[in-house]
Amino acid sequence: MADWISIEAHLPPLDADSCCMDEEDFGRYSDPVLVWDEMDGRALVAGYDGRKKEWTADSGDTLHDVTHWMPLPEAPKTAE
Repeated sequence: MADWISIEAHLPPLDADSCCMDEEDFGRYSDPVLVWDEMDGRALVAGYDGRKKEWTADSGDTLHDVTHWMPLPEAPKTAE
């Protein structure tokens, strides 16, 4: 698994391969990543909006105290 990356070092890429969006929004959103929210003291799945410069959890809540992020792990392989 990847190491935590400080948001001061760099933010996740803004290309959102997994998101359907208008062409004008390309480069605005990150794909979902795992973030550490210092206020809540827990890890959450969230995406970054480069235009608004804010994090949004998969629950839809705006996160105000994200300090670190890391890519999500690969999905488990299923037996065929």
